[in-house]
Amino acid sequence: MPEKQRKSLGFMYVGTRPCGCVSAMAWDDAGHEKSTGALVARVIKRGDSVNRIERFEDDELPTQKCSDHATSGEHIAAPTAPIGSSQISAGAA
Repeated sequence: MPEKQRKSLGFMYVGTRPCGCVSAMAWDDAGHEKSTGALVARVIKRGDSVNRIERFEDDELPTQKCSDHATSGEHIAAPTAPIGSSQISAGAA
């Protein structure tokens, strides 16, 4: 039996610190190129890597933590907007 197709919500940029912690997230939405580009540039400038991933309905937000920060909550971007919004979330620099 074929799997049910999940609805694509679009693409998201995810910043990751060298330690593995997620440091920033932003939806790649039309009309927000300037603010999204500014966030991506800040994330790269501070030495983090950035990946563009496709998000699907019912996906959990990326919240990967490295073993050093797994209990402290340090460096983690707290999602402040529902999936599908254009809001940018960035962790501490």
